[in-house]
Amino acid sequence: MASTKIDKTVQFLHALLWCLKRSESAYRMYLQNGKTFLYANVIRGANEDIVLLVQNNMDLIPSELMDDFTAIYEHLEIWRLRWYELEETSTPDLDDEFIFQNKHSFPREANERIESFYHSLTVEK
Repeated sequence: MASTKIDKTVQFLHALLWCLKRSESAYRMYLQNGKTFLYANVIRGANEDIVLLVQNNMDLIPSELMDDFTAIYEHLEIWRLRWYELEETSTPDLDDEFIFQNKHSFPREANERIESFYHSLTVEK
């Protein structure tokens, strides 16, 4: 049986939400464990997975969520640039503190709208 676009979108959103939860969990660990380079690397890995997932599934992004995806993507791109800038200038060890200033905070409302949309597709009718 061939997957419909809705099925593929549900699969994509499910994977995306898992990656977003992984990033959120890594961020909590980062805060709870001294904001070290080790935990910043875990966040970076999760964020890179999100970016790749979005890049590889752009055709599955619902049009009504385009602004939300753009907001999350922009946040991750800014975060990535700040991360690499600090890593390059400080060459930290895994246990070193790793903090950079970033005025562009994570767009939680966008994340909530994506999650809500996903749930609306997966509710049994």
